[in-house]
Amino acid sequence: MLFVNTQRAISVFCGIVFAINLSSVAASAQKKRLLQVDDIFAVKQIVDLQMSPPGDEIIYVLQEANLKENRFVKTIWRLPTTGEGQPVRLTDSDKDYSPRWSPVGKAIAFLSSRSGLVQIWTLDLTTGTLEKLTDSPTGVLSFKWSPNGQYVAYTSQEDGTGTFAKDIRNGERGVVIDKQTFVVYRLLRNERFYDLEKNVHLTILKLGLHETRQVSGTQHVQDFAWSPDSGALALTTRPARADYWNSDIVTYSLKNQQIDISLRGERGETLDEVTNYFSPLWSPDGTRLTVLYRQAKNRWASIPQVGVYSLQQRKLQLISKGIEVTPEPNFYWSNDDNIYFEHTINGDRGLFALSSSNGSVKPIINNTEACEDEFSFSKDSKRVAYVYQSHQQPPEIYVSDFPFKTKSRLTSLNVSFEGIQLPDTERLRWKAPDGVQVEGTLFKPTNYTTGKAYPLLVLVHGGPNIPIENRFEPYSLGASWIWPYPFRLFANRGYAVFLPDYRGTASYGQAFLAPRDLMKDPSDDIISGIEYLVKNRVADRNMIGLLGQSHGAWLGACIMAYHRIFTAASFAEGGGNMITNYAQMSGSLNLKIHDYYNNGSPYENPQRYIELSPVFNLRNLNTATLLEYGEQSLAVQGLEMLTALWRQGVPHEMIIYPKTGHNFSSPMFMQESAIRNLDWFDYWMLGRRDSDPSKQDQYARWEAMKVKMNKMRLRNSSRQAAQSGNQPRPKQVSTVTR
Repeated sequence: MLFVNTQRAISVFCGIVFAINLSSVAASAQKKRLLQVDDIFAVKQIVDLQMSPPGDEIIYVLQEANLKENRFVKTIWRLPTTGEGQPVRLTDSDKDYSPRWSPVGKAIAFLSSRSGLVQIWTLDLTTGTLEKLTDSPTGVLSFKWSPNGQYVAYTSQEDGTGTFAKDIRNGERGVVIDKQTFVVYRLLRNERFYDLEKNVHLTILKLGLHETRQVSGTQHVQDFAWSPDSGALALTTRPARADYWNSDIVTYSLKNQQIDISLRGERGETLDEVTNYFSPLWSPDGTRLTVLYRQAKNRWASIPQVGVYSLQQRKLQLISKGIEVTPEPNFYWSNDDNIYFEHTINGDRGLFALSSSNGSVKPIINNTEACEDEFSFSKDSKRVAYVYQSHQQPPEIYVSDFPFKTKSRLTSLNVSFEGIQLPDTERLRWKAPDGVQVEGTLFKPTNYTTGKAYPLLVLVHGGPNIPIENRFEPYSLGASWIWPYPFRLFANRGYAVFLPDYRGTASYGQAFLAPRDLMKDPSDDIISGIEYLVKNRVADRNMIGLLGQSHGAWLGACIMAYHRIFTAASFAEGGGNMITNYAQMSGSLNLKIHDYYNNGSPYENPQRYIELSPVFNLRNLNTATLLEYGEQSLAVQGLEMLTALWRQGVPHEMIIYPKTGHNFSSPMFMQESAIRNLDWFDYWMLGRRDSDPSKQDQYARWEAMKVKMNKMRLRNSSRQAAQSGNQPRPKQVSTVTR
């Protein structure tokens, strides 16, 4: 009865009701059509899911691309878990997100930029009353209700007073540069890097009175959690936002307004001595904290351990044994003293239970045919809602009793895809040259025929630790694309698309996560995977293309330089010159990361940095290469790669996307990039041209590029002949000959 009344109130408030399309059965019986570019951006992503305390309802956030307005819109929806009701949109703005139930379930709070800066708003589910809770001068980043419903704690960014950005813009005097923290992108007025200078503070708001109190004694708050009695908070704090590797766990008493350091990480000039603690969560009785503990000596391959900290005994017990938990595992500590957490094993994501007493782990739901995540429990732990998706099924919300004896699908948000033919996928396994087993995902061409060799496109993923999961968008983090490579559209056009999980990828164990060499072992894994596909008549050895983003763009460019088997390539947001990259980055990053992986700095070991720099190893290359960069990110390194390609006579094109960082935030640019990559590989690998009149200038430009680069190569050949050919070519190590 409460839901009926609430539904009527909210319907009056918003006037929007979403009807589930029940025609899916009929649509599936019809002939399916091939996927189109617009379909990629029609997927409705579930970016947040929260079950009500009683377990009778859920709220969730839909993210959709609005190409006309060139933005992603977010809307909040409510749905009963009985499967008998329809989703109801809760608010009238598409700038609302991160909804959270009040402890008694009669209201929600959420973040919204509807009034400008992001603030916390509340909605009374009985009356439909909407209220803005905060007026933070810099906006709100995150928030959490106290369990008793009397407080809301929230984080906000400092105003940046005294930062380089403010000082350099002041223009009244010279600015002193601290090499330990300074990066070149601040000098280029890169707003996204300016934000890295700003620390985050925690504020407690007392509801009703609207009194606020900032938690003092911390410089940067990374995350926080309320105690069950609402009398204290556990926080992860760092000396500064930019100091990623150093963090402690502290508790804050609301009564005493005092900070107590519970677990302090070790500091050090190098990461060999550094340890840190993060992600605190209270036990149901409030006497313990579960935390993640990390020794940073393995750098990117450092796997956190789960620990239980007794607040009374002030003692930490590490309970996990070799579990490769992700840095943000989304813990839920239930009344049965199990700690439930999302976890990915060999690319498959599901829910696991960790015993808080003995550290034993057992899978609760781990489907190798799908990805299940965003788990949210009722207060009594008897019901759970989650998102289910796979390469073949777009994301939908399911609900189950716990522990998953029965389950039912609640939504049909992406029912239109049931009428679209999607390419088949297959999980592949092969052996690297040193005997290590490697895995990867293959998107098969439409109407795939066994034994027929197809043009092959290979993605070198970023991270390097990001695994290719069984999500509808496999190269993503949750509901956010990392880079919009159109894998399925390539398959529609007759390509086999190969996504290898090379060494350095997470979810395959510590040894796999920590390759001996950041270039050689991963390169061997990828090249041996290509050899496997060629040998098994899946790939045509004469038509192989390469793609990569971020770390994958650097590694992919290295593979292209040392293995001359690729007809065309496309790299986004990658470095090309490790020597200048060293000069452009902060001293802290260089000392802790680059010196470690590259056996010193370029001033002691220049040859190693040259080997790892594609810009120095492109001589005589003829792989047509597309470069894509964000204006607010690594475009400086892109210019270095562009210059090297130009000077060596390699056909190329570079695109800089305005107001774009390391990943896209604009659906229009995402669509542009997807179409450009489709055209690029079709043209350079298969000789195809789209007849669209708007694209003819593009093809004319590429034709002219062929002529220009051929002249450059002839010029280089003449010079090389005059110099008697004494300069060595990059070592050829590939066995996949063309």
